[in-house]
Amino acid sequence: MATFKFSLLSVALILLSLCTNAQNTRLSLKEAWEKAYLSYPSLKEKQALIRASEYNTSKVKSEAIPSLQLQLQNTFGTFNGGGGAFFPVPGIFNISGNNSIEKTSTTGNAYGSVVADWEIFHFGKQKQNVSTANALTQKSKEDYALTKLSVKTVVTRLYFKIIYAQAYLNWAKSYAERVKKISEIAASLSDAGLKPGADTSLSHSSYLLALSATDEWNGNTIAAKTDFLEYLPMLTDSIVVNSDFFLKSGTPSKFIISESNHPALKILEQHIKVNQFKEKAMSADLLPSLSALAGVSSRGSGIGTTQIDHSLGGGFQNMNNNYLVGLGLTWNISNLYSGTLQKKQIQQEVIAAEARYDLQKLQLNTAIQSIENRITEQFKQVNKTDKAVTQAREAYDLYFSRYEAGLINLIELLQIQLLLEQSEKKNIEAHQAFWDQVISLAVASNDFSYLSNQF
Repeated sequence: MATFKFSLLSVALILLSLCTNAQNTRLSLKEAWEKAYLSYPSLKEKQALIRASEYNTSKVKSEAIPSLQLQLQNTFGTFNGGGGAFFPVPGIFNISGNNSIEKTSTTGNAYGSVVADWEIFHFGKQKQNVSTANALTQKSKEDYALTKLSVKTVVTRLYFKIIYAQAYLNWAKSYAERVKKISEIAASLSDAGLKPGADTSLSHSSYLLALSATDEWNGNTIAAKTDFLEYLPMLTDSIVVNSDFFLKSGTPSKFIISESNHPALKILEQHIKVNQFKEKAMSADLLPSLSALAGVSSRGSGIGTTQIDHSLGGGFQNMNNNYLVGLGLTWNISNLYSGTLQKKQIQQEVIAAEARYDLQKLQLNTAIQSIENRITEQFKQVNKTDKAVTQAREAYDLYFSRYEAGLINLIELLQIQLLLEQSEKKNIEAHQAFWDQVISLAVASNDFSYLSNQF
């Protein structure tokens, strides 16, 4: 019985430990990204477009395979003939006479054929078409990467929005505890007759204001978590983010980035390649193509040399088998002028795409340099606000001791407390501005490694 009770107690302790660990598990920034990638609809859309581009590439490659056409038919009808010539299809004309045995009669006809057409040479047009399809597929992948970067950016900013709200909430709680302690001391001194009774009301009023700040930032924290859940709906509003390094800033040298590797630039690169391949394909399209042709056929008819079989199955009599092989040259001469104009149009589109690429690269590099300069100055501000908070706390502790000893009045202590309050708030704002610049630099350079290592 004692062993059974011990086992139950052990299980209960294990479950309690698991629950506690689950509640204290923090969601890292990298984990938030991965969860958002799995659930956000726009990324699924881009993945589907990538697969569609890959299917299109396979289809373009299949155009190099010879085309095979199979025809089978069994017909029944009249065979009245008339002399003359006509064009049955463009490029072919037919001449026939009337040598039928009977002027009006019917019989069966059977026909089957297989024709192969293989374009064996077209001055590299097929190769350029495949290259164009591959570039379009790569462009779809870069578009997916750009959408992924957009999701990562939004998730990162929402993540830091929670950290920012929690930092203020922690400050508000500390601020309320500090003012509460002032209120308690003021009440004790007032009860002892060492300080006026108005000090009690004044200090309690300050305490109520501190509590209201706690309520405000508690609401802001909940709201920030709610916004965060749009991208991570599988989580709950009880999530805990990693905010240990929010009030700790690294040195600016860790953020120096020499060259941008942004998916927006890669998309423009692929767009340029697509137009370049199209231009080469258009040049090849202006030239003739050479095809290998081959065909076999079998034909039967109810019309014999001496008699006619009028039944439907008569077409399977008097069978004749034939084959035909050869080379064909096709040249769309009328396309020379319009194709040349289209080629010039594509050339101008290539020039425009290259100009857009140069502009985008210039803007990104300029943005990176500008952000790096702001980070350097922001880092200086953070160091100053850190020191200001330290000195303000030292001054507050000194003045608080003097107030406890009855050496100064409440107004003087509250003024020092207000200075400490302003220093702490300014410090939080400075760190928030610092990390906001770090996020902007990560977005512009597509490098989130520092953020993922810290949070």
